[in-house]
Amino acid sequence: MNNQKIVIDYLDKNNELSKELIWGEMYKTDQYFVRSIPLFAPNLAFGDLIQVEIDDETLYFDDLIKPSNNSTLRIVFFNNDIKCIEKILTTLESYLCGWEGFESRRYYAINIPKKVDYALIKKYLDDRKDFFDYEESCLSDKHLGDSF
Repeated sequence: MNNQKIVIDYLDKNNELSKELIWGEMYKTDQYFVRSIPLFAPNLAFGDLIQVEIDDETLYFDDLIKPSNNSTLRIVFFNNDIKCIEKILTTLESYLCGWEGFESRRYYAINIPKKVDYALIKKYLDDRKDFFDYEESCLSDKHLGDSF
């Protein structure tokens, strides 16, 4: 595996230019598969094939080449109830979803694999909105087509 850090420029919630570093696995010299779940940058998901520009040995995101059909959600928990957070993350894992996050900040990015029925995940999350809020940061065409 040839994983490299890739810089992604994006506009944050305040419409200010921000940067995020993600991991990418080389496919070709200037093409990489996304190998971490984007925590902040929108419209990208784990497994997407992206184009990069190389400047002074630094890789910069340039364009999406081929979506993976995975989706990315972001969850912010309202309180620091560790047992509640762990239960929800464990349940998401049982649906085959992966996650990355900042435990001390109660903020997590969730990867929903293309083979998972998003309608089940959405129902599970919507039934627990007293504990957290979530955002559909990158919803794949496949998951958009899942019946709700």
